[in-house]
Amino acid sequence: MTSETFIDTSGFYALLVQGDAAHKKAKSVLANAHKKQGRFITTDYVLDETATLLRARRQSILTTHLFRIIDESQACRIEWILSEREQIKG
Repeated sequence: MTSETFIDTSGFYALLVQGDAAHKKAKSVLANAHKKQGRFITTDYVLDETATLLRARRQSILTTHLFRIIDESQACRIEWILSEREQIKG
C-alpha cells in the first residue's frame, strides 16, 4: 500500500523556487517519497493558488513548469473541488 502526501501551495512553491528557504527540504521530501513509491495529492484550488502566487512574486515562468510536471506525473492525484463539495450539509 502506498501512502499519499498532501501538497499545498507552500510545498509546490518551495519545490519550484530555488531561492525559497524550504527548497532543499521540499526536494528531499519528493526524493524520499519517490524511493518509497509514495503518491501526492493536491486540489485544483491549490494549483490555482500556486499559479497565482508564482505570478504575484514575478515567477510566472515557473507556472508552465508546474503544470507540465503535474500533467506528466503518475504520482500526483488532483482532487477537483466541485460545487457539491462546497455545499454545507445541515
